[in-house]
Amino acid sequence: MKAKRLLIAGEEEFKKAMFPESPFGIAENRFPTPDDAALGAWYSLEKAQYPTYFAMREKRKKAYMDCAYDSDVVKDALKALEGRIKLYVYISTDSVYEVCLPTSNSLSSEIDSIRPTNTDEYERLRRKDSYGHKKLKIEEYLSQWQSKSNDNWFYVILRLPDVLGPRDSTDRWWFYQMWIQFYTSIQKTLEISTNLRSSYVYVNDVARYLTHILSITFLDSSTIFYNQILNIGCTEIVSINDLLSMIIDELNLNILHIPIKYNPNTEADLFPSVTRGGINISKALSNQFNWKPTPLKQVVRETIQWYNDAYEHYPNERSTMVKRIRRTLLNNDENAYGKFLYDVNQYSTQTILKRKREEEKKILIVDYGDNRQEKLFKHNDEI
Repeated sequence: MKAKRLLIAGEEEFKKAMFPESPFGIAENRFPTPDDAALGAWYSLEKAQYPTYFAMREKRKKAYMDCAYDSDVVKDALKALEGRIKLYVYISTDSVYEVCLPTSNSLSSEIDSIRPTNTDEYERLRRKDSYGHKKLKIEEYLSQWQSKSNDNWFYVILRLPDVLGPRDSTDRWWFYQMWIQFYTSIQKTLEISTNLRSSYVYVNDVARYLTHILSITFLDSSTIFYNQILNIGCTEIVSINDLLSMIIDELNLNILHIPIKYNPNTEADLFPSVTRGGINISKALSNQFNWKPTPLKQVVRETIQWYNDAYEHYPNERSTMVKRIRRTLLNNDENAYGKFLYDVNQYSTQTILKRKREEEKKILIVDYGDNRQEKLFKHNDEI
């Protein structure tokens, strides 16, 4: 199963997108499960393994957001919510195209999600990509249920490609970033398994778009998203080679001339997770649906910065990533691992010290009529 996740853009971004401080006031009610604490930790919604219910404060105005890949979960949810929801937002994936008939188009459009009628071909594709099969099965079920329902509810399906940004539960980005940042310690050529050009989406853009959908649906009483399927992603279609080069460039490590070589059998086969290529997002980009993605270069910059901070803020995850690189890239070579671990710890310590130095200073603006004076204080000085 592909480790495709809807990634939440951190606690603050998620709260802005989903919770009461947003302008249209969303309250949260979670279905009780043993994994209830997972969502409270702001992990990916899909990792929690159950749907999350977001109800508008106004009576009878309700929205439900789901990232499930188990159709039975969706069936149970729809039965439980019968007569109680207005809009069902389903987070799907570009992997659905992996189990559909190939098209002559270079990019997959929403209308290309057509399964083969040949039973053998259907089964072959289903076995090849069980994740895409399960996601498309839920899409199909949603459409069927809505068309037969007597209740006045609608759905919107968002098909996401590989997700970039903070809090990646798959750890794919941090693996690549750490590999590049500590290339001089690791001394292993970057490897890619394909030159396929594919799509990516920024997690912060997804959070903002969910806010937009709910806002115009419930505040503006718009119906434009009713029963719509939308591909959303960055406008750029790039290969993993391109993406790694962008990371190297943003880290100012071009001087190292880090090599990138093709190896179809590489263990570091992380991006892309699809074989059909990029997605066509022209429908979402239209004035009607108003999708406004962040430029990929900016996505790379902001994601790198977040993971640079993560060296300090997430020591356990950092340690897990170091061990993964030790196992995958260093083949448990103790000498190479020792140098790599030392350099990572040094970098993490420098990051902490840099932040503390910055926090030791703060600006006080003193207003003397027409004259404004700026004074610098240490954080523990009295003002």
